[in-house]
Amino acid sequence: MNIKELKEKAKWVRRKLFDVGVKCGQAHLGGALSSVEIVLALYNGGVLNISPDNPEEKDRFVYSKGHNPLAYYTILADNGFFTMEELEKYGTTEMPGHLDYHTNGVEMTNGSLGHGIGYGIGLAIAKKLDKKDDTIYILMGDTECNEGSVWEGAMFAAAKKLNNIVAIIDNNKFGVQELSTHYTGPGLLSEKWSSFGWNTYEVNGHNIKELLIVFEDIKKTKSEKPTMIIANTIKGKGISFMEGNPAWHHGIPKGEELKQAYEDLAEKKVEEIIAV
Repeated sequence: MNIKELKEKAKWVRRKLFDVGVKCGQAHLGGALSSVEIVLALYNGGVLNISPDNPEEKDRFVYSKGHNPLAYYTILADNGFFTMEELEKYGTTEMPGHLDYHTNGVEMTNGSLGHGIGYGIGLAIAKKLDKKDDTIYILMGDTECNEGSVWEGAMFAAAKKLNNIVAIIDNNKFGVQELSTHYTGPGLLSEKWSSFGWNTYEVNGHNIKELLIVFEDIKKTKSEKPTMIIANTIKGKGISFMEGNPAWHHGIPKGEELKQAYEDLAEKKVEEIIAV
């Protein structure tokens, strides 16, 4: 898909995931909306070597912030990993609100934060042992970096020169109720990851063109280090009253707010929702 098509698809993903969340009656919308362009760039932008028809010889994608998977589920359904009818079952045991590896296309059962990087490191080591050139992509949340297991993994991956890992942080600046820095402390995440021995990039996580340029640069760069992309995003992106508002970490709007949300998703121009 070209950039224009990807922007249009991102608008569709936001509307679709919101529809599914409203139908279910509960969802972690804020973090799902902030991750749309990141996951879309990976799956629809030609980054990931992965498809429903290529189950073994492939890259791997670990969605570590697994308590808000609606954007991920929507993009998986759109790419044929399961049907749209199955997506509509979100919130049931058939399409659980926390990721489960029994769902086609989902690599890892999670929801408890901080586990994705360790799991991804295991996959990266296995690829090295099998002498395969596939890449392990890991999407994490910024407040997830409060977990000690994240930094244990960061040290280990650098020490073992796991240059087949590309991790991305959905840096939407908020946890459940507080700014992420309330949990992770002061200082830039990029500086912290660099100090742990990782190649580090910082991008606008809602700019698909910028994301794709960075992913392509990483593929071309020969390095012995793992790579971290800090993707600066806005929690609740695309819905005016949700943007940057930690109150919408979880929950479904009602009444006038529900009406406003649908107006935002339906009437805003693509350029107003997605950064150019």
